[in-house]
Amino acid sequence: MLYEALFPEHALGREVLGDPESIRMMRSGEIAEFHAQWYRPATLVIAAAGDVDHDAIVAMADAHFGDLEIGEQPKRLHVGAPTPT
Repeated sequence: MLYEALFPEHALGREVLGDPESIRMMRSGEIAEFHAQWYRPATLVIAAAGDVDHDAIVAMADAHFGDLEIGEQPKRLHVGAPTPT
């Protein structure tokens, strides 16, 4: 409710998983379609921390994601300042 109050007209103000009604309405095919469209190299970030070998991380990322189509970048909305309450 805090984020909904702070960002009433932005995605940051919405529940990440959805409200109970939107969850009930979801179908597995819709979830799979969403995943196939947006979980692409253009929208993924791979992070590694600690004593890691950069070249090994790049090789692993390429092995797992290198054959995927790049995909499209989503349109980003400007967040702006939180709405004071």
